[in-house]
Amino acid sequence: MDQDRDSLPSASAVQRLMQCQASHRMTLKARAMRQEAGESGGKGDEWRDKGTAMHDAIFKQSSADLETDQDRMDYSKIMKRFREFLGGWGAMNDDTVIREERLWLHHEITPIFSGRPDYIRISPNRKRAAIIDFKSLWNKAPEPRENDQLWSQAVLLAAEEPEVQEFTFQIISPHYVYQPHLANRMEVLDYEVKLRTMLSVAEREGNQPKTGDYCKHCGGLMICPAIQREAASKSEHPSELKLENAGKLLERLERMEKYIKEVREYYKLVLAKEPDSIPGWKIIEKQMRILKQPAKIRDAVVPVIGDKAFWDSVSVSITKIEAAWEKVKGTELMSKTPTQNVNVVLAPFITIRTQEASLVRDKKK
Repeated sequence: MDQDRDSLPSASAVQRLMQCQASHRMTLKARAMRQEAGESGGKGDEWRDKGTAMHDAIFKQSSADLETDQDRMDYSKIMKRFREFLGGWGAMNDDTVIREERLWLHHEITPIFSGRPDYIRISPNRKRAAIIDFKSLWNKAPEPRENDQLWSQAVLLAAEEPEVQEFTFQIISPHYVYQPHLANRMEVLDYEVKLRTMLSVAEREGNQPKTGDYCKHCGGLMICPAIQREAASKSEHPSELKLENAGKLLERLERMEKYIKEVREYYKLVLAKEPDSIPGWKIIEKQMRILKQPAKIRDAVVPVIGDKAFWDSVSVSITKIEAAWEKVKGTELMSKTPTQNVNVVLAPFITIRTQEASLVRDKKK
């Protein structure tokens, strides 16, 4: 059934779909355009990869493969809050645990929706269940009570587990403390009606898209007529705009930046496949020279430029040192240092340089 997954709405997108049903068809159409232009597989994303690495660490119950001390600190906070939640929920050794298993919702025998909850725990008598979403990044999710992703996952679980009467939703994050929400089966079934109604609308042609904060997660943004109208509409000049209203303009600019990026990435695919297809434009590939085998390089150049000039030209990766340090923790090599903390060892050699300031959202508000 996994072959149907990419063409169906999923729980990870339901928060957006509840606001903009048109985004489902636009996402499918934009994906088809990118694939026809030459895109293969999903687009890589540094932050998504970090989130995946944290999920892997949680399920392995080991932070050994995480890259930085900050990642490992976040992991420790997540695991502490995870254990505290399970203790409060009343977890038992003979509970049923489901990790990242895809669940399906059907109309008669036809699949119409799916989701893959991070973690589900079901009591031995099958009457109680906890649905947990792990969020390791700074993006703040809606509280469990208002979280459409968790509500839709409860619908999927209710279809699989008809005896479950009590559903506890929780989000575990190292950055924010969320309040768990308790829902009964009737509330989940009421939400199922809302979900099925939305899914029915999302399948129709002619839905009109609406812009909002959810646009930044939409795969169909590059062909969205609503974002194009917003891009063409007149904005107040900053000199005419009260500061208390500036946030709305910045939100709009955020959407415009994502839209521009999506369009440019699409045409890069087109030009990579057909270099002469867009008059006046071409792709210039950037190349980076990478030196390997540093010991041999040192032997080759030091007799000419001198030892000091060589070391002055070498840069050291803090994150790679942190990762290497983590791998030798617990070995006898650690006995050679008075501290287990790599940051203490590196502190005397670190210089903080202030870079150009970035304008970003205040994630805590």
